[in-house]
Amino acid sequence: MTASEEEAPLNSVLDEIKRSGGEDTVSLGEVLDAFQHRSLGVLLTTFGVLAAVPVIGGIPGAPAVLAALIVISVVQSLVGKGSLWMPRFLRNRKIGRDKLERGIEAARPWLGRIDTVVNRRLTLLSAGWTNRLIISLAAALLALSFFPLGFIPYGTTAPSLGIVMLGLGLMARDGLLVLVGYTLAGVTVYILLTAL
Repeated sequence: MTASEEEAPLNSVLDEIKRSGGEDTVSLGEVLDAFQHRSLGVLLTTFGVLAAVPVIGGIPGAPAVLAALIVISVVQSLVGKGSLWMPRFLRNRKIGRDKLERGIEAARPWLGRIDTVVNRRLTLLSAGWTNRLIISLAAALLALSFFPLGFIPYGTTAPSLGIVMLGLGLMARDGLLVLVGYTLAGVTVYILLTAL
């Protein structure tokens, strides 16, 4: 990883996406490949945020659906031992380069804010296949906790935020965020033991 990637890991992913594909179009598969091992982190972060937002996570049945999506993503990632699998017809879907670059530039300021908090650090907890396996299993277990905790008001908040931290840690190789995710997993276990 270069010095600029260490300083801005998420913006470096945008740069990689921008370089992928042909001159006029970029396929969804090429975009996903640009994330390499980070693709699972992107999905965990996205689904975790959706579950944590009360407007979405509070919809009856939404936590269960999001939990299923998280578990499926983890299984696919582990079976593939790398980038997330998706059907060929989706991988081949194309987007115009101009449209993609406009979207990237619109997202850059937001990712810049995230990059001020997220950094490549404590890689002992975030890099390598073993850590990826542990993070993936922790995220899947947190997602499974949505089923019993979904009946408790705001019960899925701790596991949702834990999944977000694990996803960001996986994306940016940020062991500190992974550690926060593990801590939230401990909070989730405590809630399960005391509330149910």
